[in-house]
Formats: sequence, structure tokens, C-alpha cells
Amino acid sequence: MAQDDLRIGLGRCAAIAADADRLKCFDQIARPAVPATGAAPVWEIQTEISPVDDSRVVRVVQKPLGPWTDLSIALHLRCVEGRTIVQVARDSLLAVGRTVKVITRIGTQPATESQWTVGNTSQEAVLTDNPIGFLRSLPTSGRLFIRVEGVRDQRFDGLFRLDGFAEIRRNLGEACHWPAPPR
Repeated sequence: MAQDDLRIGLGRCAAIAADADRLKCFDQIARPAVPATGAAPVWEIQTEISPVDDSRVVRVVQKPLGPWTDLSIALHLRCVEGRTIVQVARDSLLAVGRTVKVITRIGTQPATESQWTVGNTSQEAVLTDNPIGFLRSLPTSGRLFIRVEGVRDQRFDGLFRLDGFAEIRRNLGEACHWPAPPR
């Protein structure tokens, strides 16, 4: 938003008498821009060497499309010391207990429901049932939706773009020495 447009917008919001409506107006101005539908996803990729066994460690994170909210989750993919990890996480309490219900939807396929393990900090849910198979099932473009039905029956959602995922999957597979896929 240009400086002049911002001033005009702030002035327009300030002139609204009703508190709730005025706040909504200011919230709209402060909301970060949503990336265009065709925009490439932002894969944050880190690689390093494990101090335990000198294996390659790969860490990949993607924040969800749209603005980050209190109910957003980020997608984390990792290879650490030969172990493939798929999880979603947030900066505060996500779930309590041992497992949590997670709904995933790949592209336009029907949604599926499964139980993921709640992480040690209760800020993450980890896919422990065949993470390699899950990653192999993802297309190299399109979208992935994940919902965690977490603490206090809140729904924590993330919509992720899979563009460029072929390279991510290749890096994880090489670092973790995945077996050849079944034929």
C-alpha cells in the first residue's frame, strides 16, 4: 500500500464511529498481502551435518498460504540422522495427550483422517505412520490442506502449495537413504 493510500485509509477508518467497525477497518489495512495464487511457495530449506553420525540433516519448513493467525500451523519436513519426520507445528499449545486427530487433503482428492502423535512440547503433531509413504504420495504441484483438531476443540489449519516439491522430496530421500519405491 502506497504512503498516500495508507494515510487516506487510516483517515477513513478513524472517521468510523462504531468501535467494532472502526477496528475491522484498521485490521483490514494492517492485514499482510496474500500471495497471488500463482506465486511460488516459500520453502525454507536448511542443510547441515549431524554431529552424532556425520549424516546430512535436511530441514524444510513452509508457512501456510494467507496471513498467519492464532490458528495457523506450519509444515515441517526433516531428515535427521536417517529418520524422516513429517510434522505440523505452531508457536503455542496445539494439542494435549498422546495423539490428535488430523485431517489431510491432497489437491481435490477426498479428505482423509488419521491420528498423529503429539510432540514433546505439545506445539506439534507428528505423522508417525509411514511418513515416507505420505511424502511419496504428494504430487509435485497443487495444494495440501492439513487440519489439526487440537486443544479446546480448536481447529488449526494450514494450506500449503506443493510447487517445487519434487526437489524437496529428492533431497529428503537422498539424505535419509529411502528405499526404492515399491513397484
